[in-house]
Amino acid sequence: MAVSSLLIGVTRFFRDRAVFNRMRKDVMPVLSEGGRPLRVWSAGCSTGAELYSMAILLAELGLLTKTFLLGTDFRDDAIEYARTGTYDAKVKGLTPAEIDRWFGQEGKTVRPAERLRARIRWKQANWLTDAEKGPWDIILWRNAAIYLTAEAAFAVWARLHGQLRKGGFMITGKAERPPWSLGMHMAGQSIYQKAGV
Repeated sequence: MAVSSLLIGVTRFFRDRAVFNRMRKDVMPVLSEGGRPLRVWSAGCSTGAELYSMAILLAELGLLTKTFLLGTDFRDDAIEYARTGTYDAKVKGLTPAEIDRWFGQEGKTVRPAERLRARIRWKQANWLTDAEKGPWDIILWRNAAIYLTAEAAFAVWARLHGQLRKGGFMITGKAERPPWSLGMHMAGQSIYQKAGV
């Protein structure tokens, strides 16, 4: 069975907002110590809402201009949608204040501000077989492992873990957890940190 028939591509802005709040409070202060540029990869980015949410979070913390963000998905139509960045004006997950501040209205659609779009690169790629060269400070791989066999999921977890910086963070879905053998520390709901500094 093809992966495309298993994955439904559901996404939304600030999905599981509590996770983003925890990243704001606990993760970003750790990663931003020392002022070094950050690298964030969304593996399986779907139509881009999650990575745009990360860009908003980083912008609010004054870190966006120091961050490289990459979104990959195996579906070329999803990547094109994300790259265009045009969403229904009634998009879920955003407050009216966030829409006013970070989006431009275009008729019945909204589009992320240029300062957000300019910081993100989009690429068609398959996380089942490939991993984008690290090291990454944050890897978002959410609500994908639950669709795979244990063996296939382990292979992906291990591949992503290998590209994560020591002390970096992996963001997962609520029902997902990296294999214990990878030695990742749970830093909060859906947030796991790689050992080392």
